[in-house]
Amino acid sequence: MDMGVPLMMDLVGLGTYKLNDTKGLRVISEALDIGYRHIDTAAMYGNEEVVGRALAESSVPREEIYVTTKVWPSNFSKRDFIRSAELSLRKLGTEYLDVLLLHWPNPGVPLEETLEALSTLIESGKVHAGGVSNFDAIQMRRAEEICGDDVCVNQV
Repeated sequence: MDMGVPLMMDLVGLGTYKLNDTKGLRVISEALDIGYRHIDTAAMYGNEEVVGRALAESSVPREEIYVTTKVWPSNFSKRDFIRSAELSLRKLGTEYLDVLLLHWPNPGVPLEETLEALSTLIESGKVHAGGVSNFDAIQMRRAEEICGDDVCVNQV
């Protein structure tokens, strides 16, 4: 299963949890102005539009910014995962995501199904690399069994 290209991104990024409305826009914009090039958000944060506005208003070219977002576990069926990712793309106002993560494990949906959806998005060019978030060592090994060494990220 294709999990995208190897990543070369800043080790430190701006987490945008609770950065909403004008305060969030200001913080994200200032972070980009002072040199941050990795912005992390999630559908669950409810601020993808704010992040998208900051990206659109920034003088930094989009291709110089790594944008990571996450899909919430209730959307881990293949169909819902793809819909959620496409909604994130629209809210962020971007044609692609640098990294798309499974936000938390969901034992109620087969991991194979969710990773297949992620692979479909990568193959379409809408996502450059995929990974997981908040997976423990056992869950990470399971993801690697399915994808080989192609799981680029485990954000914890």
